[in-house]
Parts: sequence; C-alpha cells; structure tokens
Amino acid sequence: MSIDQKIKKLFSKYEKAFSGIQVEKQIPLFAENFISAGPSGSSAISREEFIKISDETADIYRRAGQTEAKFSHLKRFPSPMNTPWF
Repeated sequence: MSIDQKIKKLFSKYEKAFSGIQVEKQIPLFAENFISAGPSGSSAISREEFIKISDETADIYRRAGQTEAKFSHLKRFPSPMNTPWF
C-alpha cells in the first residue's frame, strides 16, 4: 500500500469515527502528541489529555448538532525533514 493510500485510509477511518462521535474509535488514530484545533485556537495536546477531555468535547459537538465530518480534499506535501540542509 502506498503512503497516499495509507493517508486516505487513516482519514477515512477518522471521518467514520468522528461522524458517529465515537471517541473510543478516534483515540487510536491520534499520535502520542498532536495539534488540536477548536474555537479558542490551536494547541499541542497529548493523547492522554485528549482522552481526559474527550467526553466533554463529544458532548459539545452533539449539542451543536454536529452530525458529520468530511474531508473534501487531501494533499500531501513533501516534508522539510527530508530536505538536505546545506
């Protein structure tokens, strides 16, 4: 499986888990630490922190009427970590 296929598969799993607001299915899809975005901006968060606030966050989405998550476009950019620095 190519890296692009793996990325699409990951985001497809996330769409399904988020659309059902199935937090327990979302958790394994996150890295140990990741960037989280919300109404107050973005911040780095650990998976453990996410687990602690996940039920509260899910309730917010439900109260707001969130019923679906859909990625309309995915584009992979080369990582600067693979660029030789001279």
